[in-house]
Amino acid sequence: MSEKRKKSEWSGYHSDQSGLLFQSRRRRAKHRSVCMFLFLLLCFVFLCFPVKGYADNTNPADLTRSCTLTISYPAVGTEFRLYRVADLIMDSRYETVSYKVSPDFIGGTVLEEAQFPVALDVQTDWRAASETLDSIVTQYQIQPYMNGDKRCIGKIGDNGTLVFSNLPQGLYLVSADPVEYQGVSYTPLSSLLTLPQLADESSTASAISYDVRTEVKYSSESLPTRIQAVKTWQDIGSEKNRPDSVKAVLYCDGKEYGSVTLNASGNWRYTWTDLPANHDWKVVEQTVPEGYSMTVTKTISSDGTGIYHIVNTLKEKKEKEKNEIVPSGYGSELPQTGQRWWIVAVLILSGGFLVFLGMILRRRIH
Repeated sequence: MSEKRKKSEWSGYHSDQSGLLFQSRRRRAKHRSVCMFLFLLLCFVFLCFPVKGYADNTNPADLTRSCTLTISYPAVGTEFRLYRVADLIMDSRYETVSYKVSPDFIGGTVLEEAQFPVALDVQTDWRAASETLDSIVTQYQIQPYMNGDKRCIGKIGDNGTLVFSNLPQGLYLVSADPVEYQGVSYTPLSSLLTLPQLADESSTASAISYDVRTEVKYSSESLPTRIQAVKTWQDIGSEKNRPDSVKAVLYCDGKEYGSVTLNASGNWRYTWTDLPANHDWKVVEQTVPEGYSMTVTKTISSDGTGIYHIVNTLKEKKEKEKNEIVPSGYGSELPQTGQRWWIVAVLILSGGFLVFLGMILRRRIH
């Protein structure tokens, strides 16, 4: 074989190998592009057509079914009270919900639904709302929910639980007074919850639970003997709507103890000192200014002072913020309800599967 022929054959072989290598690279690039396209398409579908993680058509809510609430608390003998604050407005799929203040809560008081001082909507800070409603209960001497011919009042049993049965669906406030049990001070934190609720987050089924359990949180800090009322406003740009002053009322164990006028000259705050020890103190705004909503929250300072933050928010401002948000189902802040995040897991698993598929295809090519 001539030298020229050998060179020609070698050149042809090298050219074939280069072509095969080029084609292999093109196939790998094509497979990667297909995998990436499928992954992006999957993300687009889930983002543009969100799947709500609530009850599905196969398991609709029974809007007339009664519920059971079991309260767990470590201090045996603590007396709890249950208040039905609002009705739930929802469809049979338990997807859309709003709140209508219940006559069970404001009946017999001067409160009116149109002027109800606490905002109950998708933007509600439920921790602040529960504390505020607890103060309103004290201020207006609101009685626990009348279930049939019996008030929803009961004590924690020896097993650490209390059960309320045959409750109509709604938004409930759970409240109790501080107690000392086995040498430890227990100050329960009031809470809001809905009956019924979605099944536990760990459940794979989108079932609705009509038998709800809640574990009430508590503080073991000593009850303060210094109480401070601090007034703040959320109405930037509308300061002219503020009244010149507001009246804050101090309650001791549910009874009015004293009051004070808060105004700008006093920096909208006042401190009561040398108060009797081992008593349950609450501060509330006597009259919420027209056009405002109210929240009352409590913190304990480093020196042991109980600070009650009274916040008035201009309703026009809140309505504007609410209109800027498009609520989906319950929203992320509904009290103790199960918003499901399995969609995130689906995306992660889908992405992992596509990566794995790409690795398999790559191995076959090689």
